[in-house]
Amino acid sequence: MKVEVHFSGTKLSDKSSIIYCIIFALIGVGVITIAILLQAKASQWISTDATIVDIQRQLNDSFSVFVDFTVDATPYSHVHLGSFESWMKVGDIVPIKYNPANPYQIEYARQGFYNVFYIIGSFCILLGAAFPTTHFILKKYRKNKFENGFSQK
Repeated sequence: MKVEVHFSGTKLSDKSSIIYCIIFALIGVGVITIAILLQAKASQWISTDATIVDIQRQLNDSFSVFVDFTVDATPYSHVHLGSFESWMKVGDIVPIKYNPANPYQIEYARQGFYNVFYIIGSFCILLGAAFPTTHFILKKYRKNKFENGFSQK
């Protein structure tokens, strides 16, 4: 007997349920892996403060932020930050991280930035676990219902 589960009007057989599970779990693991790698890279960079010296509007309505900062008494001027937040204005002091091997490589040091990746990855893994769990619980329920003489829909 083949039992199918319906999610939002879509029929899921045993095989497709497992495939969805694997896809969501792999996406979740991939997103979490990317977060770990990015966080490991950023942890090797050094934190400092920078002063926003220029904000330029680009043709595509995005903004480029440029900062000045100092590393070991060496000034770095008009370095592209690459990240714009709506609250930023010229003269603001922002936390940055820079690559010690190349201080021109900088990024805005956002607090909790990597948590977004962990949340998305965990959500995908939970979805991956929910599909087969729900599928097999409903399969067992319908099998018991059928064996007890009730008609199966």
